Amino acid sequence: MSTLGIAPLLGRNFLPEEDRPNGPKVALISYGLWLGHYGLDPGIVNRLIDIDGTQVRVIGVLPKKL
Repeated sequence: MSTLGIAPLLGRNFLPEEDRPNGPKVALISYGLWLGHYGLDPGIVNRLIDIDGTQVRVIGVLPKKL
């Protein structure tokens, strides 16, 4: 089943191993963040970004409207 019951616009959803303590640090980002900070760059998927001082890999972008 997909996270939040929605499919990402770009990329993929979380894998089971990514939802465990000490699992890989990954994130789905919002459409608004993708638009405002990353200029709709499709290359954001798989890129490392800083979230609160921690490097996380972007695995997907959520749709514009949830």
